[in-house]
Formats: sequence, C-alpha cells, structure tokens
Amino acid sequence: MDDTNWIGSSKQQIEKILTIAHDFYNLNNILVNDHKAVLMTTAVQVITDSNTRDKRAIPITFLVGSKSITLTPLLKTQSTRFLGVWVSLSKTNNFIFNQVKSIVQQNCNIMKRKFLTDLQLQYIFNRVLAPQIEYRTQLTIFNEFQCAQLFAPLRKLFKHKIGLASTAPNYITDCHSIYNVSNLSDLQLLSHVSKLHKQLNNDNLLGDVTRIRLRNLQTSEWMVSNPLVSWSQSWNRRFRSNLIAATLSIMHDRKFNFDPVNLDKNIISGGEYPLVDIMGPAFFKPIHIKSMIKHKILFLSQLTSCDGTLLLKWQDLNYKPQFHNLRRTPLWFTHLENLVLQSPLTSRRLTALFCTLPRPIPPVLLSLPEMSRRGKREWVAIWNNDINHLPKLLLLFNNVPAVKSM
Repeated sequence: MDDTNWIGSSKQQIEKILTIAHDFYNLNNILVNDHKAVLMTTAVQVITDSNTRDKRAIPITFLVGSKSITLTPLLKTQSTRFLGVWVSLSKTNNFIFNQVKSIVQQNCNIMKRKFLTDLQLQYIFNRVLAPQIEYRTQLTIFNEFQCAQLFAPLRKLFKHKIGLASTAPNYITDCHSIYNVSNLSDLQLLSHVSKLHKQLNNDNLLGDVTRIRLRNLQTSEWMVSNPLVSWSQSWNRRFRSNLIAATLSIMHDRKFNFDPVNLDKNIISGGEYPLVDIMGPAFFKPIHIKSMIKHKILFLSQLTSCDGTLLLKWQDLNYKPQFHNLRRTPLWFTHLENLVLQSPLTSRRLTALFCTLPRPIPPVLLSLPEMSRRGKREWVAIWNNDINHLPKLLLLFNNVPAVKSM
C-alpha cells in the first residue's frame, strides 16, 4: 500500500476516509502498517524543549473504527518524499538547497582523491552532476548568491586539478571557448526557460493551464499587459512560490525575453499612462500593489481632472463614482505626485508630458442642489458643459438662483 495519499479539510474528514479505507482493507485481507504513515497538516501544534530549544510537533490521534491511530505530524519546515518528489508545507527552498549542496559535496569528496584530467572533470560536471542538480531543482530557482555558493566547491576543485589558484578568474572555467563547465546559474536558466517555452507551445491541457497562470500573474502583479511581453522585475523572494514569475525574473536579469510577435498581449485598455510605466520599480512594491488593487487604480487618467491638466488630491477622488472612503494618502500616491506634477508643493498642475485627454464630467458630479431648502450661506458655483465655450455662472442670492453666461 505504498504511495497512497489521503487529503482532507479537517480531522473528522480524515477519520471518515480512513474508516472507509480500513473497511476495504479488511474486506480484501490487506494488512496495512498505519505507523509508517506520514502526517502533514497546517494546524500542527509545536512545543519547544526548554533545554535543547528543539521544536517538536504534538502527536495527533485519529479514531478509525474501533481502534485509534496516533501520528506525529511533520513540522511545516520539514519535507517528505512522495514518488520521487519532496513535498513541504512551507514556501522555503532550504530543503532543496541542502539536497543540492549535499550532492555537490559528496561528489567533490570522491573526485578530489582521484587522478582526473581536465576533460574528464568537464564531462563529469556537464554529463553527470548537471542532470542530477537539474532534476532536483525542477520546481526551485535560486538567486545568484545561492548559485555561486553551491557551485563554489566544484569550481575550486576544477581549478585545483588543472593547477590554478582558487583566486583565478572564473572566466577560465565558464568560458565556452575554454572549458565550458556548466555553472548552476546558467544551468537553471537553460532548464526553466526551455520548460516554459514548451509549456507555451503546448496545445493541450498543459498550455491552457500555463496561459491561465499567466493571466493570474498579470492580475496579482497589476500589470497592463501579458507578463511574457512586459515583465521588468528582477528575482525577488516573493516569487519563490511562483515558478513562472521566478523564471521571468531570471530571464530579465540576463536580458532574455520572448518574441512578442506570436504572443497574446492581453493589453488592458480604458485609460492613459499606465502607472507602472511612470513609477518604474517602485510600482511593484507589495504594499503599493495591494493598495492599487484595492482601489482598482491602474492608469494616471483615473486620477486626473476632467480637462486632464490637474492631478486630483487623494481625498478629492471620493467625488468620483468609482471611489469611496478614501482617507489616508498612500505612499505610492505621494511618490507619483513627485513624478508627474510641475511643482508638487505649490500646484496640482501636471507636466506637459503627463497631461491626459479631456473627458466629459460624470453625471453624478452634475446633480443640482435642492433649491427649496433654505441655506445658511450664500454660494457661487461655476460649471462648463462644453470646454469650447465660456463657462456658465450659477448665482444664488437670498435663495434665488440665477444663471449668467461669463
């Protein structure tokens, strides 16, 4: 009964599933060793040893028919193997990092005592070690520092075998015209980009799932077009749980991109001057993206006056129908003011580069006041229902309205 998974949303559901499964086992005279099972749960309770400071999970008891099964769940940072794949509930890649580090260290310990030529070492690196590492890192991408840290023992061994100092330039081992040893950074770039390319060219379920994930990534990163066309972010820790985002990030760092001719650009229309083009890297800060998604702000034209020459204050956006309860000015809006205003401290006028096209005043802003109600103060209002003509003046003296052209 190897390689069997039982998945449930609660302890009671798992107990119900196990009870049905054990009835089936008894019916068919199948003997199962329940104590070899591995339990993983997000509701694990942890206690810390006061002496060693080690963390241990509290065992959980399941009532299965007439007997009970007690299992100790794995910690969230621990991993277990299933069909050759290591599974963990945490989003960290430390376990895979330690696996690759162990592979490199074991092979270095074996080879450092052997009499090997430079070409033999090159073959071992490229044809033996590289496939092992590539297999282990199918769903993991390391940053440049981690790649250099993992590959350092192999590079040091290679230099030692060919009689070079460890401080010799790495170009000697990495150059395609000399030894062409596959370093980890180049290996993961080639591996993950080629896999993404195959996914995009697939016409079946794999291709459909990839395109759906790209749409989700575009929404989560609040981008105007397909990430394959407009990705501009370097590798970041928050991409470690999104393989497509991490792959696009290492491509961007190496100045690689996909040919946009045959790609679905999925451009979001309906506004002028996307904020991502104005703010640059500051746009992609998680706190900024979260605020923009909350208020559904994607273009500068959503924040300007009807004539397109002024940037409204944050609180003034409450008068627009799509906004409500805007109070504290977010940091990204302050940053935007410094980029698009002629004089952020004294004026709301936009620079000529960011002026948007005029648009009609929303009807909700043109609602007339209740004239029958007696006001406490006299007031004057000006409106213009055609920008090509002079505005009209609405005067109210002693609660008697009068319209006058200016």
